[in-house]
Amino acid sequence: MGKTTLLIIATLSLCLCEAGVIKEHERLDSSLVICPTIPSDPSRLLIDTEIDEPASWGAMERIYAFPEAGVFSAKIACILVQDVSIDGRGGSASIVAGGLNALRLVIKLRSNPGHELRYRIQIYS
Repeated sequence: MGKTTLLIIATLSLCLCEAGVIKEHERLDSSLVICPTIPSDPSRLLIDTEIDEPASWGAMERIYAFPEAGVFSAKIACILVQDVSIDGRGGSASIVAGGLNALRLVIKLRSNPGHELRYRIQIYS
């Protein structure tokens, strides 16, 4: 196995989410990982936050921008958006704007009907 394959396996075992390289604006189910290399330097962590909105009768859809205003001082090198709902099928995550190698990230989180929005979002430079 090459180094890249080992990194993907390590990512899956750490975050228990679907992994794959995606194109900008592509929608993935549940979680998404856009991370050519896992940063080993904790100082490269730009954002580490959790979204936790209770379930509603219908589906919820929310847009989140990172940073909320302005741009990061360094380009984004790794994006981890992990569905941490109890059953791991809380909804979907997609990139609306920015992304890998950009200075800003805008994502859309959508819950399945009757499910909460529970995501952990980590962005590295």
